[in-house]
Amino acid sequence: MLEKTAQQFLSDAERFLIDAATGMEFVTIKTSAGNAVLISEDEWKILLDALKLAVQTAK
Repeated sequence: MLEKTAQQFLSDAERFLIDAATGMEFVTIKTSAGNAVLISEDEWKILLDALKLAVQTAK
């Protein structure tokens, strides 16, 4: 996963967004307030499914 500062991300945001949306490359965007991770919607859905399974198992 790429790591970029907010300025680096903003300098080529469209490329990073397209790369994440197509699953080519995800990116961590580092800011002074904390970090954000840009992933595809498909990866997000996989993560949600895994979290649902983990919560069900923990009950």
